[in-house]
Parts: sequence; C-alpha cells; structure tokens
Amino acid sequence: MTGSGGFTQTIDWLAFTLPKAEVADVITLIGGDWFQSETGFRGYPVAQLMTQGKTGVGKLGTGAPRNP
Repeated sequence: MTGSGGFTQTIDWLAFTLPKAEVADVITLIGGDWFQSETGFRGYPVAQLMTQGKTGVGKLGTGAPRNP
C-alpha cells in the first residue's frame, strides 16, 4: 500500500485530508483491520476501509487524479 501523494481519511463522522503522509503509517497509527474496497471514495479511485463492530467506520481514499 502506498499513498504519499496525499489522501483523505475519515473515521466515523470525522474527515480530514493529509497532503503528505504514507497510507501504511496512518493505518498503523489508527489500528484495526483495513481492506481495499472495490470502489473509490470521494473522487479517489482507490479506497481502504475499516469497520470496528457496529460502532465505527474508517475510509481512506488515495490516488486522486488531481494530485499526481
């Protein structure tokens, strides 16, 4: 998993953009079981998702064409 070109991260209701970060570092920091989605997220063609039971969802979109 790569993604140093910037990406958007959402955790439940909180959403934020990380202009320069590594996807693997953020996933490690947040924890949980992440998997790659078959579809993108908020204009990003690649998305990683995480669900923790019935109480939380994480979405991480990468590879936006606007940020090569």
